Amino acid sequence: MAVPSLILSYFQGAAAATSSNTRTCSSITYAAPSGPRNNITYILDKAYLCGQFANGDWFLVPDQADGAVVINAILPDYSGQTNGWDANPDIRDHYYQSWDQRLGHFREPPTLPYSAVAGTSIIKVVSMANCAATTCEQFAAVLTVLGAMPASPQTTFRPPAHGAIKPLFSTDLLRLAALPSYPSTCCPSRINSAIALARSKGFRNNYSPDTVWGYYMVPADNVAHHRAWGGDMWLWDLEVLGYLMLDDPPAAKLPVLVAYVQQGIDIWGGL
Repeated sequence: MAVPSLILSYFQGAAAATSSNTRTCSSITYAAPSGPRNNITYILDKAYLCGQFANGDWFLVPDQADGAVVINAILPDYSGQTNGWDANPDIRDHYYQSWDQRLGHFREPPTLPYSAVAGTSIIKVVSMANCAATTCEQFAAVLTVLGAMPASPQTTFRPPAHGAIKPLFSTDLLRLAALPSYPSTCCPSRINSAIALARSKGFRNNYSPDTVWGYYMVPADNVAHHRAWGGDMWLWDLEVLGYLMLDDPPAAKLPVLVAYVQQGIDIWGGL
């Protein structure tokens, strides 16, 4: 499969240090920016080889090449047709969603325990008790099952969360030096690296074909100012892009660029 050149071809980045390939995990927790009550935890039947992609998202590797990872529970529990989850949902098929019945086209999530084979992305959503003005979802995360440990997990992008096409792209394809480097003094209202990263690193679940209800499944924790609406996200993403064009050191810009490009990979894969 061809690399999505419009996403990747304009940047180059230094490779991050390769992580240890010997970690195992019997559970994995994603911390919600809104607090521990909204954390997402995947509980496994036993310990599996695990690691983190360049953006910090987790992956697991089955014991055997043709084996599976067994997930016993995903917290917070699915209840009342909210706090749902799904594996490799594909918008190109008959459209449905298994996260929250308030979003329409609802289908019950798969049954737990769930055996996830290589090439599976498990998307979990934490629902709000009451929908906000622009979304019904508070937080979301992705756990990926791979067939083998990447040679350099920390320089590997997470594959797209939606659908069954799971290419692995390297951050070595990024050309960080090709980004502009305008003086930061040009823009008194510029955002800093911490704000740019916080706006970009969360999984947005860009999935629904509906131009209104699609925004209601974007998690508030994973967008700027907790406002998951198209025009707002567009504006605040442009501020992140503006940050990437300023003269901050490459080491500060690289994590933001990785998170920003990961959003593009998810959108490309979903479509």
